[in-house]
Amino acid sequence: MSRERKPFRGFGLGIMRRLRGTPPDEADLVIRECKQLVRGGLFLDIGANIGLVSEAVAPHAKHVVAVEPDPHTFSQLSERLGARATCVNALVGPEGAERTFLFNTLASTSSTSVAPEHDVRGHDYLKRSTMHAVSLDRLAREHGMPSLIKIDVEGSELSVLESGKDALAAHPTVVMEFNALCLANFGRINPRDAIDRILALFPTVEVITAEGRSRVTDPYYFLSQNILAHGSVDNLVCSWS
Repeated sequence: MSRERKPFRGFGLGIMRRLRGTPPDEADLVIRECKQLVRGGLFLDIGANIGLVSEAVAPHAKHVVAVEPDPHTFSQLSERLGARATCVNALVGPEGAERTFLFNTLASTSSTSVAPEHDVRGHDYLKRSTMHAVSLDRLAREHGMPSLIKIDVEGSELSVLESGKDALAAHPTVVMEFNALCLANFGRINPRDAIDRILALFPTVEVITAEGRSRVTDPYYFLSQNILAHGSVDNLVCSWS
């Protein structure tokens, strides 16, 4: 007897961990590292959602710029942070590029964006809207050069980095999510190519762990752990030392 197949309802955020019954703790680990790394500088939070990370980092930063593309989530972000941060309603990527924003009505933290020609079919829980990207360099020009950048955009992390050549030339530390599933599905990039490009750009790349950080030196081993042991989700600290 065949079983009825249930529709797939989520992307990112440790899917395999949830299926295995292990609660994800990515946010707590990212907050821990960002509080240590900001060192009184400007914090740029790309993919801020409702502002959990920005709120925790604000007391340790000179200023916080929190960027969120979804208008409804952005209103919650602005209300939460108030005068403690500059909130920007924008999608970050190559300046002016047209993107289809996919708001996940079941889990806003799993919202993402794709090139219009790569829009996914079906999935009625995704609310679509057309947006034009604002570059990382433009954000840096308008709000100041960040000392710490957090990027969590469900597969578009590489396009964010590529939009910030001038900003990255100032050598900010970057904390970014590496989600092999989202990189492949939405970023349309082979995860091996993604980690190779990250390692080529940053002299030091480390995985955030419960115990601290572990340096990435072997892309094969990193991907085997990311996909098989970590449910496709790791958070990286990328620096210039």
